[in-house]
Parts: sequence; C-alpha cells; structure tokens
Amino acid sequence: MFKYSSFRLEAARQTPCIRTLQPMANFPCGSYGYNTAFNDDDERMLLEYAGRPAEQQPYTCGWVTLGVTCDIPVIGDLFSVHLRDHHGVVGGSKVKVRCEWTKCGMAMNKENIVRHVTEMHLRYKFICDKCDGIFTRRYNLNRHVRRKHGRHSRDTLC
Repeated sequence: MFKYSSFRLEAARQTPCIRTLQPMANFPCGSYGYNTAFNDDDERMLLEYAGRPAEQQPYTCGWVTLGVTCDIPVIGDLFSVHLRDHHGVVGGSKVKVRCEWTKCGMAMNKENIVRHVTEMHLRYKFICDKCDGIFTRRYNLNRHVRRKHGRHSRDTLC
C-alpha cells in the first residue's frame, strides 16, 4: 500500500491549477495559482487512486491521430482495448510501425506497441512489497520475488 505523509498531502493541496507559472490574471480560479478548492473529498479520491496498482490507475491517452491528441482518460488495464478500439492498434505482427504517442515516433514491431506504451508512456511501475524494488513488468517483479525472497513468498506474487 502506498504511504502518504502529511507533507505530501499538503503539497497535493497546493497543486498549481495550470501547468506553467503565469500571471495571476491568467488562472481560471482567480487565485495565486493554487487549487484553493481542494477539499476532504478530493483528498480521499487522491489517496484512493494513489493506492491502486499501476494497471488500475487512470491515465490520459496521448495517441495522436491526424494531428489531434486523444486525451481520453482510460484505466490502465483497459489501455490495450482502448488502443485497439479507438486507434486501430492491434499487436501480433512483425510489421514495423511508429508509435503515434505525443512526441514519440519510435519505430518498433507492431506486436510490441502496447507494451511500449505501458512501459514508456504510462510508466507502469510494479513495486516489491518486501524490499521496495521497482519493476516495469509484472513478470520481472514475480521473478524477483521468487529469486530474492524465496519460495515461501510465492503467495505474494501478483
């Protein structure tokens, strides 16, 4: 489970409402650039989402089609379905394709595109609950647990 300190919660309360620092007049909320409306419900929702595993986190799709970024929010484990249904991205062949994610353009086999998006753009992270080791693939986390923490840890595999 993800742990939060009161310092982190206070930092979340002061999240800028726009990505860049701009004069006060440009902020839609009329404040000094901080989310003054952040309340207890927002805090509970933040903690709920942050405590979820990577594949259950919400992500924003950055796939670009005809010069327009998708920007649809998608839950992580449904991303391959979203890429298939909305963008026609289907794996399973050795045909070379380009990743159409914002500012990427990397060439790869079509069969690797979904894994590329989850590892490089969504930045999935799987964390070992025994030693806090960080892995980009669930398979590698499971192998790590077996090798480093022994067979008795098998029930903790994801």
